[in-house]
Amino acid sequence: MKKISSILISMVMIINFTFLNVSVNAAELENGGEIYDKIPSINFSQIFTQEDEEYVVYFYKNNCPYCIMIKPDLQHYADKNNYKNVYTANMDNFENKHGWYDMKIHHERYDIEIGEIDANGNVVYYEGESAKKYTNGDIKTEDGKVIDYRMFFADEANYEGYKKNANVNIQRNKVYAADFTKRINLKDNEAFKIIGVPTAIKVKNGKVSEYYQGASSVQNFFNR
Repeated sequence: MKKISSILISMVMIINFTFLNVSVNAAELENGGEIYDKIPSINFSQIFTQEDEEYVVYFYKNNCPYCIMIKPDLQHYADKNNYKNVYTANMDNFENKHGWYDMKIHHERYDIEIGEIDANGNVVYYEGESAKKYTNGDIKTEDGKVIDYRMFFADEANYEGYKKNANVNIQRNKVYAADFTKRINLKDNEAFKIIGVPTAIKVKNGKVSEYYQGASSVQNFFNR
C-alpha cells in the first residue's frame, strides 16, 4: 500500500509539472531539482568581485515559473563547464533587494512635464509639446529601443497615487509623458540592476561582456 501511495504521489507531481509546461526528469523529482545547491551562490554586491577572469552569474527567484522551466538548461551549462566559473544569485534574498531596478527612481528621472490642466479641466500643452510627439514611436533610447511613453494627467483623481507610488516630483494639475522603458546600464557596475528573472550575465575582467534577460534568451545562451 505504501509503495502504491508513493507511485501515485510521483504521478501527480509529473502531471502538475506537465501542465505548467516545465520540463523535468526523474532525478529532478527525487532531489527537488535543486541545481542551485550545486552551484556557488553569491550576493548581488559580489557579482563583480569574483577572482575569475571570466564567469557567468545567473539571477533567479524560487517560485519564478520560467526559472523552474530552465533549470535543466542551467544544469546542462554547469555540467558542460564542470561547475567552474558559474554562480547564482537568488533575487528573493533580502540582501539582494537593492539589485532590483527601481521604477520610482526611473520615473523621477525620465518622466517629462509637457503641459497642464486649466481651470476648466482642459489639457493645455506647452509650446512644441503634444501627446502625439511622445506616442508615435519616434523617440528612442540610446540603444535604439522605442520609448514606451504613456500620457499621465496629475488631476485630483490621479495625483496622490502617482506621487506616492511612482514619481514624488510631479506637480498637481500638470500633464506628463510618463516613461515606462527601463534602461539597463551595462557599462557602469554601480548602476547595473536586474529588471526581471531569469537573467544571466557574463562578466569579463570585472565588466558585463554579455547580457541575457528572459527565458528564451537565457536558454539559448546556456545551450549554445
